[in-house]
Amino acid sequence: MTVSGDEYQAHSKLLNLNYYNGNDNYSDGEIEDEIINYLKNSQDDPTIIESIYEKDTRWPIVYHLSHIRKNIINWYPFKEGARILEIGAGMGAITGTLCDHASQVTAIELSKRRAEAIAIRNSDRENLEIVVGNLNDIELPDKYDYITLIGVLEYAESFTHEEQPYNKFLEKVSKFLAPDGKVLIAIENRMGLKYWCGAKEDHTNVQYDGIAGYPLSKGVRTFGRNELEALLASAGFENNQFYYPLPDYKLPQVIFSDDYLPTIKNSKRYRPFYSETENLNMSEHTAIDALIDDNSFPMMANSFFVEAAINYSEDSKVSFVTFNNDRYEHLRVHTRIIDNKKVEKFCNEKALKHLEKIEDNNHLLSEIGIPMNREVLINNRLVSEYMPHETVEDRILDFFKHRNKEGAIDVIDQFWNMLLTCSTNKSEDQSSFSFFMDGYIDLIFSNCFIKEREFCFFDQEWKFGVLPTEFVMFRAITNLYRFNSFIETIISQNELFLRYGIDESKTDYFNDVEEQLMNEILDKHIVEYLEMRSRYNDDTSIAESYADQINKICNDYEREIERIHNEQSNELEDKNKQIKTVVEDYEREIARLQRANDTRINEICNDYEIEVARLNAIIKEHSIELSAIKESNKELELYKDDIQQNYILVRKNLKDYFKKN
Repeated sequence: MTVSGDEYQAHSKLLNLNYYNGNDNYSDGEIEDEIINYLKNSQDDPTIIESIYEKDTRWPIVYHLSHIRKNIINWYPFKEGARILEIGAGMGAITGTLCDHASQVTAIELSKRRAEAIAIRNSDRENLEIVVGNLNDIELPDKYDYITLIGVLEYAESFTHEEQPYNKFLEKVSKFLAPDGKVLIAIENRMGLKYWCGAKEDHTNVQYDGIAGYPLSKGVRTFGRNELEALLASAGFENNQFYYPLPDYKLPQVIFSDDYLPTIKNSKRYRPFYSETENLNMSEHTAIDALIDDNSFPMMANSFFVEAAINYSEDSKVSFVTFNNDRYEHLRVHTRIIDNKKVEKFCNEKALKHLEKIEDNNHLLSEIGIPMNREVLINNRLVSEYMPHETVEDRILDFFKHRNKEGAIDVIDQFWNMLLTCSTNKSEDQSSFSFFMDGYIDLIFSNCFIKEREFCFFDQEWKFGVLPTEFVMFRAITNLYRFNSFIETIISQNELFLRYGIDESKTDYFNDVEEQLMNEILDKHIVEYLEMRSRYNDDTSIAESYADQINKICNDYEREIERIHNEQSNELEDKNKQIKTVVEDYEREIARLQRANDTRINEICNDYEIEVARLNAIIKEHSIELSAIKESNKELELYKDDIQQNYILVRKNLKDYFKKN
């Protein structure tokens, strides 16, 4: 379907077509028309876009319309009154977020159809201009405080026809930058861990293409950490801050930085994304701990977000961000750490009431004797002091990693006893539960700092009536085991449950309660999509995929062996039939001569008999060759078994190498 620009007259005030050459050279195809229809229909019903995971989860739809796309920029500390230039705005996934943080946004997009999509979804903006055309042809009278290149730099070779297109493109961009301005770049790392795990290169769909240096691909490329830093320096950007969005910059779940790198304790708190298991060598979660242990994570992060500046500035820097992507919108609160000194929870307008509830929970918990890290609501952000202490979960994991079961149990016992001090004993009511407390279900190990033996809770978002204290402990234990399955080799989860009075019947009941509570918090359609995208990263799935691949190879091998055997056998059998026919002719001629009583009979018969013997010897040789083929087939079968064992051995060695805790 071709969409006419006349349909968007109401939005045309945002469009600048002075530099449009009439060609939309970059497109996802006809699906862009479907996206535009979604956007048009959402003007009357905004929930259409918010519920896109329920309606349509094709990748182009999710890529252009998902709320998670905004995470690459919604945490960034733009200065007040900023002027922002967005180069390569796509279909406006982050344009609105930029408008929220700026006095003026200029969005440049090559495609008119995409520009129209931006105009539709931002029709009420007074601080936006959308310029359609190639940056190389556009004259911009202004200088900008920020210029964004989100998924753009890698395509510079396609639209900048220079000997060094990437350098020239960055030099061009720098001319639009204010003296203290910054360029914000999001791009994949060609040496990213997911590519070493076997994922195909995002742009070329060729396995190991980026790692090999794009030997056959033209028009698009990404860069390793050192390459990107050198490229930026060549264009004058020598003051750069690197961030590491995981699983990637497209749908970020967490963002680390050089000032706050992942640790083995928090490295599993994201879902890696893979579209298939067919080519995977190992689980990303298995491999990432080895990178952390070797201090190699910055070089092999899946993607980068770079704040690039020509001139140095001492602005406050965000060091870490985490997002709650899978909740309903009115509960979607994110967290960022600034300068490793201050923690801020932030959200959009629809979740502000939830932010206020978190502040209330903080006060109420303090009143009942739960030690709390103080949080204050300031300018629609919930602010608290950054605590440089380990969490209770960190302390427990340290003990378990050193096989110190008693030390870990001692910490868990302290935690349980603290919960009991804030609980009510209601055993007289015939309930199977002895203790109850207000339903602050996030009083768990990972939400509690510990300094020596003193506890201090944080991040208490939820309160659900009165619940058994055992349920709160149940949640603490299940969350501990969820990302640290190795603990099962030291003490089983069920054994730990029983220590605190949580038997099988209570476990079943608590699982039902947990499901009911999570249904009130989590959008199941988003959860299902994220789980679908991450399921291939599971070690078991990869192992099963390997087994499938090996079986396919073996089946192909067996078919080829059978084909060769049949082909060679048929050829020899045909030759033997021909020889037997000749032998029969000779034998008939011998019999004829004997009947004729010819004087030369003995001489001729001797010659014929010699030839028959020679031909019978050939038949015997062919029989030996057939036997050899059969033996060869047996050898091929053994070789096939060796291949299978080698695959299994390689898989085990890779897994053993990367599984360092």
